[in-house]
Amino acid sequence: MASSFPRWLRENSEHYLMIDAQRRMAAKYGRPAPPKPKRLAERFWLDVFAPVYRLLPWKLRSFTMQLMPGSHRQQWSRPAERGVPAIGPEGPSGPLSGMKVPPVTAQTGPETGGE
Repeated sequence: MASSFPRWLRENSEHYLMIDAQRRMAAKYGRPAPPKPKRLAERFWLDVFAPVYRLLPWKLRSFTMQLMPGSHRQQWSRPAERGVPAIGPEGPSGPLSGMKVPPVTAQTGPETGGE
């Protein structure tokens, strides 16, 4: 399955930014860090891309992300309007409001079916 360039870029960015964050947290808290980069591509993402990305102001990062195609640009429909609550401040109302419900006690609990 062929991947598009924006998807590849997003996946690599997320992956190496996470590794960079793990490296920084490990250094901050004295824990073992992820393995050091071995390949040239890993070195680029961790030693060039991640530090430069952290230095960019949020507005520039956000603007760049909005230029890329992806699900973050999808126009989501608004959620349905909420109706009235099932039980109002005065308690339940409606056709079943007059039903007698036996109280739950130590002898009659929900596990016994109220019997």
